[in-house]
Amino acid sequence: MYLFRMGIVFVLGSSIALGQRSNEESKVGSKVQNSNDTALTRILKSEAEGYRIQLKDSAKTKLKLEPTPLLRWVNPVRNRQMGLVYVWTENGRARAIGSVFNNFVSDIRMYTIHEFHSLASSGLVATNKESGDVWHPAKPGVEWKPLPDAPPPGKSRTRRLLQMKRLGREFRGHSIDAAKSRYELRLLPKPLFRYQTPKDDIYDGAVFSMVSTAGTDPEILLTFEVKKTSDGPRWHYSAARFSDLQLFLDHKGKRVWEFTYPDGTIGYQYKVGETETYRLLNNRVFTPDEIVDLLKDEESSGK
Repeated sequence: MYLFRMGIVFVLGSSIALGQRSNEESKVGSKVQNSNDTALTRILKSEAEGYRIQLKDSAKTKLKLEPTPLLRWVNPVRNRQMGLVYVWTENGRARAIGSVFNNFVSDIRMYTIHEFHSLASSGLVATNKESGDVWHPAKPGVEWKPLPDAPPPGKSRTRRLLQMKRLGREFRGHSIDAAKSRYELRLLPKPLFRYQTPKDDIYDGAVFSMVSTAGTDPEILLTFEVKKTSDGPRWHYSAARFSDLQLFLDHKGKRVWEFTYPDGTIGYQYKVGETETYRLLNNRVFTPDEIVDLLKDEESSGK
């Protein structure tokens, strides 16, 4: 996720002149962003746990938040962001994916952001138990397509994983920001999440991420599944937006998926609302004192 912030300033607490900041305060951002199992990590985990997500089916099936983050990512050159990626599942199959992360607008100005995309074949309803924010996309989150010229799925899980990695390397992606700068995307070799749900005729599946040179934050989610067909098990794929940039995905030189903005639309304001399959919202604003407390907690944890 890359966050456009054009002409927006969050002023937290009292005004602090640049010349009056201590060396400790000026380094808060980079230290917090590089933290691992510290207060910030625990805050992000707690914010993910604050969501209740269920399917829009007759049973209103509640999805399970898998407790271990799929990925801890950093964007050192983009507002010193650090985030955790989580998945919500139904019977082991990924149905919703989310990223919770911090965003610095200065050394002592920070807030947390929540980003979601539906991976379900039906609608979802998600509610934040603390803030009351609601996300309820009505349509399926992804569109599955057969993968042309793919080899027959392998007989073993190990073989199929190797095939998915090879198939992933056939795709090329890039993103374009508001300044028209282009970023090439690369596929992380390790899938974020792997699953199989035989009752749904899904023999194997894995969610991969495509990240930019700015860091390891996923921007396109590329998912492969082995589905039952009239011709036997066959490879299928889907692509999903996980960024507020314009996104483009090619397979063997042919454009197969894209997300673009209408002319003049600022990214983070477009198609991020509560009824869209992609959701992006600011959550918590931190005061300078709270950020310094995060740093102190990190230092005590390292002792």
